[in-house]
Amino acid sequence: GSMYFITGRANGLGFWESFIPNVYGTLMWEYFMEIDTPAVNDFITTSITGPFVGEMFHRTYKLLDKNFIPLAILISPFDALCELINGKSAPHPDVSFYELNVSTGYSFLSSNLYLQNNPLYNYSAYPNSTYNYKAYNISSNFNGTLNFNYGKRFGHDTKEPFDVFSFQAKTIDSTSLYYYSFLTDGFIWSKTLNIPGDATFSLLYNFDYVMSCNINYSNSSIGCGFDYRPYLSRDESSSFSFGTSWNFSINGASEFFHLHNTYIRGDSEHNKQRLYSLGFGLNEKSYLKYDDPLIGTFYVNHFFSLFYNPKFTVSTLGSTGWDLICYLEAGYEHKIYKNIYLGISDLFYYKKGFYNTAENVTHSMNFINLYVGYRF
Repeated sequence: GSMYFITGRANGLGFWESFIPNVYGTLMWEYFMEIDTPAVNDFITTSITGPFVGEMFHRTYKLLDKNFIPLAILISPFDALCELINGKSAPHPDVSFYELNVSTGYSFLSSNLYLQNNPLYNYSAYPNSTYNYKAYNISSNFNGTLNFNYGKRFGHDTKEPFDVFSFQAKTIDSTSLYYYSFLTDGFIWSKTLNIPGDATFSLLYNFDYVMSCNINYSNSSIGCGFDYRPYLSRDESSSFSFGTSWNFSINGASEFFHLHNTYIRGDSEHNKQRLYSLGFGLNEKSYLKYDDPLIGTFYVNHFFSLFYNPKFTVSTLGSTGWDLICYLEAGYEHKIYKNIYLGISDLFYYKKGFYNTAENVTHSMNFINLYVGYRF
């Protein structure tokens, strides 16, 4: 969906105008290209989430295409392709502030999995399943993170949709455990609040995607947010910032363990079905950050999702029920030379699945990360 939308933006169309090629491309793909029955969740992801993520990629590309061309092409190759074909560039959106951080380091990973007996679950249908099962695993390997903040979040009045947004891409991989995430949010509309300090009330859209061993998660949500930065010092050398948003999940998904890890997965060519739940519910996201040139930077990032999987969204061998997903990251960074910094963080990721006709799942992952980064 983001590719269809970017094609419109790269050819000079406005934000809302670019929904036209996006919707057209979605319909063509779902009805004339795919062999499976068109799915409601695909329409939501491609037609709604796609444009919002596409606008973030397009604006990031236009910001970086002069000084960081390889990174710009990597983030939005369709912008680069359209410019190559057209022989001209789309207008550059105005941006008053941006912040780009990249880091890499080493991680220590642990995973704890518990499958709980469910009296309604038909274990005889899944010979590779077990009534009660516990597993614990540890590993270590390198990590990489990209954080990007576009536009001024604090004291902002929206001129165009997504003139303020942020995203984080993170990867941690090892021989037995892995974690990949892409977490985003962007202002559809915002208004400055008349209180001491810089404060913003916003209507925003979120898309969060996590792929890891046994906890794959995706969530599209829309809601209201509040971002605040009080005045701490005259020279603004020290700063404290806080933000929270409460959102409605319009398309939450997490995989069923009994479908993802049993013979059903290997038999997918003969028994095509979704291996994941689809639901709607509540999503909350928040962050805290304190930055001081002498002390360093402390930060906390968090999200919480609770969504229900109704019967009409459940695949043939899936189950109705609830999914609870939690994410918490806390860390500390300190500058060692100019724009180079060292950091340490702890990331905790948790899932609890309460199902009616599938085994209940409790899974947690923990990552201790040591890293070195650079601020552009």
